[in-house]
Amino acid sequence: MSDEIPSEIRNCYKQAYQCITSNESIRHLLNALSSSGCPFDFDRHLVCESTNENIRGGFDRSTCQIVLN
Repeated sequence: MSDEIPSEIRNCYKQAYQCITSNESIRHLLNALSSSGCPFDFDRHLVCESTNENIRGGFDRSTCQIVLN
């Protein structure tokens, strides 16, 4: 079994990172969260998953993560 990350998952992370770093509104929101003592850690708080469901993303309360498909 290969440990390589599928290209669709790699692309998901790449697009999410680009949005977070280039979108002024998102950066403002993340800065406000950080100023309030809730820093956003990209590697901890965001996960890209491949699912067969017709869902584009959401929030997983059990892991406190943003989930993107």
